[in-house]
Amino acid sequence: MDETALDRDTMGRLAGPVAFILGADHPTARALKTAAERGFSQDVKQAQIAFNRMKSSDRATALEMVEDD
Repeated sequence: MDETALDRDTMGRLAGPVAFILGADHPTARALKTAAERGFSQDVKQAQIAFNRMKSSDRATALEMVEDD
């Protein structure tokens, strides 16, 4: 699996596109939002894991949406 390393700022920017793709109540969208807001290392780690478990096409779409900003 191709893993993408994300920093806290990127997680905050990805929270919106991931919520759009998977739904605002999806655990990955919530994890990204929480990690960006709180910044605790455990939150960041969980969000990273959740993001990397997304389908590769959904990950790529979310990253493209962030790049377009």
